Amino acid sequence: GFNALFGVGLALLKSCQKDLLSLDFEGIMRFFRVNLPKKYRSEDHADELIQTACSMKINVKKLKRYEKD
Repeated sequence: GFNALFGVGLALLKSCQKDLLSLDFEGIMRFFRVNLPKKYRSEDHADELIQTACSMKINVKKLKRYEKD
């Protein structure tokens, strides 16, 4: 459900954190539109993403607080 989707989103951000921090807004938009989909076309990268997402600890109380924001 929502927690799984949130976990995958966080795993995506975590996996490309260094790249994203070095880009401006337009570069980030291009990265999400072009580079990120290319990276996760391979089964190995996709499996790694899912493993990262499953290993992340998501605090439900914090999620509820963010949901209100």
